[in-house]
Amino acid sequence: MFVKCEFSKSFFDALDIQDFNRMLGGNKDTINVKEWKAHTDYNGFRRKSYRVKWFWKTRHWSRCSNASATPSTCVSCTPAGASRAARRSASSGSTLHVTSRLLSTPHPNAFNLASELAAAARLAHAQPDSAASLERLVWAFLHAAYTARKTKKSCSGPLGPVAAHVAILLRSGAPAALGQLYLSEHEPCRVGAERAIRRLLTTDISITPVLLELCSSVAAGGSVRRCHADDPLYADIRRSLASLLSFLMGHPACWLDVSPDWAAEHLTRLVVDKASAVVELIETARQMMMTTQPPPPAAAAAMNKDNDLLPEFKTFSSALRQQVTWLLSAAPRRRRPWWTALHAALASLLRGVDEYMGVIETFMWRQMHASAASSSPTALLDRMALSLPCVRVVLAELDAWSDVDAAWPESGHALRPTLAAHAVETEILVLTAGSEWSQTMGWVAARHRDLLHFDTRRHLAMALLPKLAAAGSGDDARHEMIVDRSRLLADSFASVANAAPEKLRAGLVVEFRDEMATGPGVRREWFCLVFRALFSPSQVLFSACPSDRRRFFVNPASIVDPLHLPYYEFAGRMIALALMHRIPVGVLFDRTLFLQLANRSITLDDIMDADPSLYASCKKILEMDSSLLDSNTLGLTFVREVELLGSRTVVKAMTIDQQRRLLFFWTSVEYLPFDGFSGLGSRLSIFRSHNSCDHLPTSGTCFYQLDLPAYTSFDMMERRLQMIVQEHVSSSFGKS
Repeated sequence: MFVKCEFSKSFFDALDIQDFNRMLGGNKDTINVKEWKAHTDYNGFRRKSYRVKWFWKTRHWSRCSNASATPSTCVSCTPAGASRAARRSASSGSTLHVTSRLLSTPHPNAFNLASELAAAARLAHAQPDSAASLERLVWAFLHAAYTARKTKKSCSGPLGPVAAHVAILLRSGAPAALGQLYLSEHEPCRVGAERAIRRLLTTDISITPVLLELCSSVAAGGSVRRCHADDPLYADIRRSLASLLSFLMGHPACWLDVSPDWAAEHLTRLVVDKASAVVELIETARQMMMTTQPPPPAAAAAMNKDNDLLPEFKTFSSALRQQVTWLLSAAPRRRRPWWTALHAALASLLRGVDEYMGVIETFMWRQMHASAASSSPTALLDRMALSLPCVRVVLAELDAWSDVDAAWPESGHALRPTLAAHAVETEILVLTAGSEWSQTMGWVAARHRDLLHFDTRRHLAMALLPKLAAAGSGDDARHEMIVDRSRLLADSFASVANAAPEKLRAGLVVEFRDEMATGPGVRREWFCLVFRALFSPSQVLFSACPSDRRRFFVNPASIVDPLHLPYYEFAGRMIALALMHRIPVGVLFDRTLFLQLANRSITLDDIMDADPSLYASCKKILEMDSSLLDSNTLGLTFVREVELLGSRTVVKAMTIDQQRRLLFFWTSVEYLPFDGFSGLGSRLSIFRSHNSCDHLPTSGTCFYQLDLPAYTSFDMMERRLQMIVQEHVSSSFGKS
């Protein structure tokens, strides 16, 4: 509803409801005072002084006394069949066959040029000098296609004028003939064919099937395979094909009228070739990690020689999977001859990844104990960093293929055990993935969440969020806010709801009107106060679950507020900002709200906490005899009463509540992160204040600093601390 625009689906795929609430709400358990004490430093006090002992002794407050003192805080801070038939026929017969159809086609000039191009390519084997005309014929054909695109003839058929021209070229057999000519022993033939093919590569027309036919012909045609993977022309054809496929993926029109079977057969050859190269790359990386010696130059060069390897493998694999899916939907039980090669390639990739992951843990252990006599830690990590992207791409593709059970039946039974057997290595793959690889690794958290620890899932989810600008970079671009405490929600809504997203990502500078303080402490205080107001019952935006008053779901009665939709959008922005700034705000989502945000379906069991009465009623009805319900004997009438503007309060144990107020006064953090005080990012400190004993403690929330006067007795310290943990006192200071 209100935060979908701020989060990607991958963000929610990486988390479950418990993970999300840990990140947003922080730790709702009792504060561990022993841990609190261990994360506090002292300035002006000795750790074992009696005043320090008094301070920690007063953690169990049971009553609050009134006082007039005021606290303060610090001020700083297919055509395939046709082409094969054309190749089998004599050139004269082929020419006569095409010529006889000129009168029945809407593009006779295209048929004439394509036929002439195919005939010239075949004739060049016997007359090499004629290969010089091939580039001119290709240019003429492309010019005819451009002209048809400009005129937009209505008689182009279902494919459109340009696509119809490309289909004519493919059916003529010209692409296959050019590919075969490029493999010729005669230099004029190879040069003429290469020029003609490169002319095709310069077009902005979608010629996906033509490029695929060229790849297959150049790679597989001829007894002498001149087209090695390092051949510049073959690499350029393959690169152009990958670029077109990645741009047009999901659009069947890019395949014209070729059959999925033909496309899948040709794509399988590319996938198998690329998979073989990827397996070699992974094996090279594994061998490099198994030794402490510097990698040989040949091995290092192999790791960096082909920057297009992974993108092309991913693109061809995705395109093939799309074709296979179409084939299975039409004939699910039919086995294709090229499936054997595909299965072998996928199984080889899985074996390679399994062997690679088997050495990662040993490699990391050696990296931690690296000495000057062997590789340096940095060199070892750099060595692993070269191969990790390859493994991530392979795992992501294997996971995608596991959905196509009929194409690779054993995948679903093999991938999960591999990840489970290398759980530590899987965590390393996720934790070392930067933001550019987080989308690639999102499937691990979505499908195998139980294999990852919470810290790993949180790391992945945070990497999917937009990044805040680095501190100190472009201070002028930061979003500045001046908020009146008496108009906290209205001022905050006006400032945040109307701000451009890039402005909010540049940073937030928050000040309270007529107060001097600024800095991170004020920003944290502002976050906590805004969330407290947003989720207050008086706002009617959210309702608390009866079983847990800190857990909220969307209030169905929020429609009484005419601004409820804009305020939901504002709440979404505030939640995103709180997560990006890593500020726990003490708010937990009910399962129904989380599932709505994650765009997942809601079942009856999911509403049990949000509406126990409705859940119990529906369960009882489902358990009744269906014939009794159909007879309407019960006379069931469903009525749901909604409390529109009612408010409830939750009374918590006084000791916990007061401790949170002290923590908020000290740090502007009311709820600790899930990993406790260590998650604050800085240690807390108690400074000895030079103020007299009549003064209350002050705080510097930006630096997690508490300034404590040198009170002369335990009772005096207890009274002063009881004053600052009163709600109207601890939540109203204005400095940081």
